[in-house]
Amino acid sequence: MRTILTWLLMALLPAAGWASGCMPFDGADDLINCGTGLSMGSSTQVTVSAWYKATLDVNDFLFQRSASSKGFSLRIDEANANNLEFYIGKGSAYTFFTYPHGMSNGLWYHIVATYNGVKGECFVNAISIGSTAVAFTPDWNNGGITAYISAPNAGEWLHGSIDEVLIYNVALTAPEIQAMYASGGAWRPYDGDSSKQVLYIPFDHEGLSSGNAAPNGFVFHDRSGNGNHGTVSDGADNSMTLQSSPVRERRGRR
Repeated sequence: MRTILTWLLMALLPAAGWASGCMPFDGADDLINCGTGLSMGSSTQVTVSAWYKATLDVNDFLFQRSASSKGFSLRIDEANANNLEFYIGKGSAYTFFTYPHGMSNGLWYHIVATYNGVKGECFVNAISIGSTAVAFTPDWNNGGITAYISAPNAGEWLHGSIDEVLIYNVALTAPEIQAMYASGGAWRPYDGDSSKQVLYIPFDHEGLSSGNAAPNGFVFHDRSGNGNHGTVSDGADNSMTLQSSPVRERRGRR
């Protein structure tokens, strides 16, 4: 069984081959609907993790599962494309964690946002870009909010490519996040533990060849075991075309 240390050591070796498929979003109408079944249980913790090839624009949602001051979402800040914003509802209002991200267009980044019950923190390529200590009880509204990769409303649709989308009902630690980044997406905490890994959509090819469009209604399967499968919604332009995402590029070695 490979440990965190094993993956950190593997990161020193040259990357090769193709990690998996990834999905580009055109910022016009593209989204993936993961349904209302995503449940955080009774946990007060959360982690959102994804690989993101940036095409930065304000108010672009990487993951949205929030409404009426409940749930949680991760986006590029609605007012400043240079900020990453993670927010969590507590029933009466949202608590925001907003920090400068330092990303540039056209490169892959590993983005992680966590809340552990007393502190929210965001990471880009395993480096903390900011944290805020604040204790509150999240209102997840389990079963009552639709989860999206991207978002359903104009002005919120994602620009850029995304891969390896993960949701946990625990706050991953800094060493776990460092190991995920070092592995280029090949290692994930709690694989096989559906009580902690709530959603995992890797965009593996699922019968599609690289360069083929994923038509409206196509399903990318949730590998966490929780059945939160993602259904493609692509308007009329059929622009969501599966692409390969090389590990070498994802580690910033272009």
